[in-house]
Amino acid sequence: MACGAVAAGYGAGAFGSAVVAVAVGVGEYLALDTAAGIQGERTRRRLLELVGLLNRWCAVREDLLYAFEKSAASGLGEPMRGHVRDLVTRIRGGMGVERSLEMFGDVADQAQFREFVTSVRFNLRYRGDLSKFLEGTETQLGRIEEEYNRRRISTSRDRAIVLAVVAAVPPVALAILTGPGSARDLFFGTSLGNLAAYLAAGLYLAGGYLLLSASGVRG
Repeated sequence: MACGAVAAGYGAGAFGSAVVAVAVGVGEYLALDTAAGIQGERTRRRLLELVGLLNRWCAVREDLLYAFEKSAASGLGEPMRGHVRDLVTRIRGGMGVERSLEMFGDVADQAQFREFVTSVRFNLRYRGDLSKFLEGTETQLGRIEEEYNRRRISTSRDRAIVLAVVAAVPPVALAILTGPGSARDLFFGTSLGNLAAYLAAGLYLAGGYLLLSASGVRG
């Protein structure tokens, strides 16, 4: 009988350790995923800003290097301004435009940014209409940004509900488990109760992550 209790306690402890490890891993992944989403959104907005400036300066003089140079000096936000300055410096220093643009496209791992840089390279290689290309790209990116904003506004209530539900569970559970009554003894006084508590915590973390992912709270 005593051996069975020890085995049950050991099993609960091992399972609890596994749940804690999974919880830490899920937390780190969620934090990194959130940071990546925020960075991607920032890059998308900076790209729209850059294309708008390039379009306006190319209307003054249809010279891509001139447009990049003027855009970097026209209040373009960081870190895009620093990347554009590096691009201009490389070209002014004698590096080929194709290679310079290729390196410029590697500064951000964001699909729209990479597609834009690739399109610029093809436009220059095949001598396309740069002004028309930039004007069309600005219009397209503007529509994409409007759609992102529309979706963000239309789902704000759903996001608030999801966040409220996810945030309400820990304080309610804490109040039940630390208050008087049989719940505390059930979960903290027996090996089976500990096992159930760890399992509930693991399911809560997994469910909370899925809810946040589905609602787009992470950006």
